[in-house]
Amino acid sequence: MRLAFNEQLAMEHARDNSHLPPAAPTWTAERVRKELPAVNVLIDGHIYEMGVYGRLCEFAGVRPFEYGSAVCYTFAWETIAHSLNTGKPLRV
Repeated sequence: MRLAFNEQLAMEHARDNSHLPPAAPTWTAERVRKELPAVNVLIDGHIYEMGVYGRLCEFAGVRPFEYGSAVCYTFAWETIAHSLNTGKPLRV
């Protein structure tokens, strides 16, 4: 049986993936909600590292790590997971 050219290339490529780095763990909305990681947020051209909170809420809250800061931003859990997977900061 002869395979189409694209299928044959795909099979050859799938045989040996040892040259590829191991896949990084992907973030899901559920994993973000469980682990509450630190995220990068872009505000006025500056990137700040902030904490995620609100595990039991419908939307995630993101706030600076500084004690007493009254600043808080709200994002969807999926948006935070996408930001962590792509490496791009959240935008305010």
